[in-house]
Order: sequence, then structure tokens, then C-alpha cells
Amino acid sequence: PVSDLFLNLKYMIERSGKDRGSSAFTQIHRYGDVALLQNNFYLPLGFLVQPELADMEFSGNHNGFRFQNVLMKAATGMEEDLWRIVTEEEREVIAVDVVVTETTPAGKTTYTDGSKGATITYTYTAMNDGFMCVELDFPKRNDVAIWKNGEMLYTESMSLKQMMAVGDVAYGDVVEVRATCKNANESGTIDISAAILNMDRLAKVHQVLNASTLELTKFGTTRVAGTIDCDRDGLLYTSIPQNGNWTVKVDGEAAELTRSGGMYMGLELDAGEHVIELNYVTPYLREGAICSLAALVLLGDLVAVLYAGLTGDLTARFAARAGLVAVMGVLVLAYYRGDLDG
Repeated sequence: PVSDLFLNLKYMIERSGKDRGSSAFTQIHRYGDVALLQNNFYLPLGFLVQPELADMEFSGNHNGFRFQNVLMKAATGMEEDLWRIVTEEEREVIAVDVVVTETTPAGKTTYTDGSKGATITYTYTAMNDGFMCVELDFPKRNDVAIWKNGEMLYTESMSLKQMMAVGDVAYGDVVEVRATCKNANESGTIDISAAILNMDRLAKVHQVLNASTLELTKFGTTRVAGTIDCDRDGLLYTSIPQNGNWTVKVDGEAAELTRSGGMYMGLELDAGEHVIELNYVTPYLREGAICSLAALVLLGDLVAVLYAGLTGDLTARFAARAGLVAVMGVLVLAYYRGDLDG
């Protein structure tokens, strides 16, 4: 739910046939096994955050739950954690037909001599109500299945690090995450951690971030415009990646864009109402057009010389003019070629 908030995810499609409605998502339509879920904590394309968010680095190998706690504190200025990471005392690891050599308090298990079909199961007992997720990191491709109170929620094969939603849990609920070895004599590591999201705190975060949002008036692939009424000084965060080709005007005046988290467009704003215009400038569009025009001139010049030669109209004066045009075209191409290569 926290990542969905920052990525402006409003709807999600569920194809398992299961009811995935929760405190975070509401099912609004179903057709057969396909359901449309609406994010209960949706935020639009742009919203006002604390300036400290600009100093955060989103990329890197973070623990997802700890990173999201830090992220929300930077964005809102609130001091409370959103996620409570499930502790070692609330977890049990059981191995079948595989030798576990170590399990760290954080949830990383090292195993060896696993037979094909061997399993390692993490069992969590919820000690508080909330929305539970598990973060999985399998360097090898393993089959994984997740149960809640004996009901299977997911089963799939994975090898990439990802976070999966268990959904709402209550005190005493039992959640099992089982990894299955796909090969004989398998050795390796799996890293599984779990955390429970405090939904009351998430609602407070949403209220703070939803207080000042960008109301879109235009939206396209190269132009985004809108208005925002800032209730305080802050940083306008958008989920649009900034690759250096976007420019911005605030109230008709050119302004400077910054990068939120090192990748997304951000813009420092004062309290009050503002008109925002974002424009994408295609890199080297002008230079490419000039080079194309110069190439056409050279081609036309060559055709004219060949035609004059075939018809007997090629004079010294005509050849000199054609040569001058060719030299100018080559100079233009040489001048802008450096910009295009750079």
C-alpha cells in the first residue's frame, strides 16, 4: 500500500478469482475470476511533501519495510513508524528434507543438501492487527506458497526480490510462507521478512499528503499542467521520472526542477496557489532537424550537378556555386555532429 501511494496506483486487477478486498483495497467490480480493486489510499500525480524527501535515495538494496518507514518520515515529518517488523520471537522456521545451517534474526536462511521438493517454511503469528506483507529474496528460482490460517493465498515461482501482500491480519492469525527446492542437492540462501502496517497511521499519512495536490488541467506525453494550493512551503513530488529533458514554469516563470529520491521530478514551492507547467523537450530535436535539412541540401546539390552534367549545362560558374553549397552543408553537418554524438 505504501509503494502504491507514491506510484499513484489507483486501480489493480486481480485474476486469481479470490476476494482480495481489504482495508487497503476495495473491490468495485468483478467479472468471472477477474476483479477490479480500487486503492483506498490513492494520491494523484503530484502532491506536496517535506523538502527532506529530495535528499533521499530511492535506489539501492534496501530492506523494504525499513526504507518505507524512513520514506514516510521524510515525506510527512511524522515520527512514528508505519511498519512494525515481525520479530524473531514471532517466527518459526521449519525445514523438511534440507539442512539449514543458519537462520539470522532478520530472516536470512542458509541451507544445503536439499532434495528436489524439499521445503523451508516460515511461520508467523500476528501479534497485532493490521495489513501484513512479506518481503522475499530468492537468489535462485524457487516455488513459493503463502497461506493465512490454512487458506492458500498465492503460489508461484520466483527468483527476484519482491514484496507480496498477505492482507489484513488480526491478533493470533497464522501466516505461512513456504519455499520449495526445485533441484536435487540444492544449496543456497533465502531471505524472508514480514511486517504489519499500522492502518491508522497510514490514514494519517494519506491525510497529510492529500492536503495539497496537483489538480491537472492538461496531461500528455510531453506536457503536464495543473494548479496546486500549497498549505505550507514544501516540495511538489511527482511520480514522473526526471531524465534532464523536462522543464517547468511556475506562475508563468521558469523554475528549477529537482529530483526526489534521485529519480522523480520535484519542485520547491512556497505556500499559496500556483500554476504549474511541465514540458518535455526531445533531446537534440533542433540539431537533428538542421542536420536533416543540410543532408537534403547536399543531396539536392548532387542531383543538380549530375543533371547539369548530363544535359551539358555544367559550367564553371555553376560548379563553383554547387561546390560552395556543398562546403556549407558539410560544415553545418560537422558542426552539429559533435552535439549529436555528445
